[in-house]
Amino acid sequence: MKKLLICLFLSSSLFAQTKTDSLEKVLLTTPASQRPKTLRELCNAYLSTDIRKGIFYGRKALTEAEKLADEEAIMRCNLALNRAYVFYGNSDSIKYFSQKALPLAIKLKNDSSTSRAYMGLGNAEFYKGNFESALGYYLQGIPPAEKANDLFQAYSLQNNVGTVNMRLGRRSEAEKSFLQVANYFSTHKLPKPSDIVSLGYVYTNLATICYISNRYKEALDYANKAVRIGQQQQNGHLLARSYAEQGNAYQKSDRPDEALAAFLKACRAAREVGDESALIVPSAGAGSIFQVKNQLDSATKYIDQALAVAKKFNDKNYLAEIYQLQVQLVSAKREYKNLNLYEELARTYRDSVNNETIAEKISETQVKYETAKKEKELLEQREQNFRQRTWLITLALSLLALLLLGYLYYSRSRLKQKALLDAAVIREQQLGLNAVIEAQEAERRRIAKDLHDGIAQELVALKLGFNVLQNRLGNVAPAEAQRLEDLSSQLNDSCTEVRNIAHVMMPPTLEQHGLVPSLEMLLRNSLEPVGLQTEFDHFNLPTRLNEKTELGLYRIAQELLNNVLKHAQADKVILQLYQAGNNLIMRIEDNGKSFDFDEAKRRGSMGLLNILSRVSTLSGTYTSEKGEPTGTVATVRIPVD
Repeated sequence: MKKLLICLFLSSSLFAQTKTDSLEKVLLTTPASQRPKTLRELCNAYLSTDIRKGIFYGRKALTEAEKLADEEAIMRCNLALNRAYVFYGNSDSIKYFSQKALPLAIKLKNDSSTSRAYMGLGNAEFYKGNFESALGYYLQGIPPAEKANDLFQAYSLQNNVGTVNMRLGRRSEAEKSFLQVANYFSTHKLPKPSDIVSLGYVYTNLATICYISNRYKEALDYANKAVRIGQQQQNGHLLARSYAEQGNAYQKSDRPDEALAAFLKACRAAREVGDESALIVPSAGAGSIFQVKNQLDSATKYIDQALAVAKKFNDKNYLAEIYQLQVQLVSAKREYKNLNLYEELARTYRDSVNNETIAEKISETQVKYETAKKEKELLEQREQNFRQRTWLITLALSLLALLLLGYLYYSRSRLKQKALLDAAVIREQQLGLNAVIEAQEAERRRIAKDLHDGIAQELVALKLGFNVLQNRLGNVAPAEAQRLEDLSSQLNDSCTEVRNIAHVMMPPTLEQHGLVPSLEMLLRNSLEPVGLQTEFDHFNLPTRLNEKTELGLYRIAQELLNNVLKHAQADKVILQLYQAGNNLIMRIEDNGKSFDFDEAKRRGSMGLLNILSRVSTLSGTYTSEKGEPTGTVATVRIPVD
């Protein structure tokens, strides 16, 4: 089979044979600053045996590095994930992590890591089939590797350059690159197992070049060298690809049994390490041999497996040949129902590989069959009808779009007008509410002034008159004088009551000293006389608030405390007043019966409506919640500048 096996190089750390068990034990006692490094080593160690677990540890390493804000660790973790996703076959993830690593490597002036990031970007483009772009990235990665004297990395990139040239059909340039890399590795000491594995990949690439050049003996020699290295290093990825090349060479050398054994070994190795991309060639090869041996069930199994993976990676080279195998298979099984479909798919992908577009195929078909004048006229008529239908459909869609835009504009205008009207109504309601409350307060001031300056003064004068009369009757009529003293005492109580009423309606303390002293007096005069325990906490307050805010909060507090006296049956009240951010917060809590705010609002309680009206005029919010374990917590939030 003329298969083109892709063997891209990765940086040397990808093939490190670290003992994962010991690393996982070390991880338990590793300090936070060293965890990214240990997790990254676990990622690299698992890639040759369990890709998913390697990716898991790579992502954990990146998370730990980002928590530490360690740019170098973040860069190395991104490079580790870039290499991991090469084996997983996810080009988008390869590109993502390479792009994250590249600017950090350049910023840190780490030439070796810069080269590896360029390699990752090249690998991403390669897997997408953008070979010219991949070649550009690989070539960009060579100078920084040489600058860092990282010759292994430089030759790894040179190997990838050869792989791209091989894919672009430049066989001589590809073989030249592979031989340079092989010569470097074979003439230098390779102390690391990863370096030895890399030499195995070079041999695999050379085997591919010889195979597609019909030099099957040389292809088998290189494949055998790669297999030996894979077996020595116990590297499943290398074994999967080198066994596949070995099978190709055996098959072309008319040694089908040995070819089948090699293909099956390749499939087993690829499955063991989770390398799906390495399954295509050996599955297709095994399927073709089983078909020749007339073992059609086994042939179906392996050809279907090859087709599924080739579809996943959208490899047109493999798809063309696998669909041709499907054609042969259904013919052998006499399942002619799908024969035409597979023939068409094989032809389409084969044409795609040969850079023949669908448009060119249609043109050739038209040239072949449009010889008759009548058919040509019919085709022109069809095209004209199509253009007319297209024009009519376009016109209809344009009109529909215009109508839709007009309707949307009209709806938007209506909504805008409604919003303006609603805002005006709310503004008028707010102005009306403010006017009512201001009139109410003006009336309170007038009544309080009349009580204090009128009736209260007259009662005081009357009391003084009683005192004078009492003194005169003291010696003449003691019994009458005592009666007069009782009346004077009663009159004094009336004076005090009138003064208290005046102060409640308009407390002088509010104007003279501000909100805090007024609330203290309110608690003292309204709750303490009936035996309620009170607490008043205030902090973080401005010296004075504006008159409207002070008066509004005072009236709200009056109403809330009045509700506590009437309904709560409490024995303790806590009042808090403080500023938090741009809000002034007043909080009144009692330990009595809970207050059902929703029920009172539904019934239209006058006291609650008064509170909500005053809160609204101050542009604030009011909430009422059940206390723990009993009681009610009322909270008022007023915005302040």
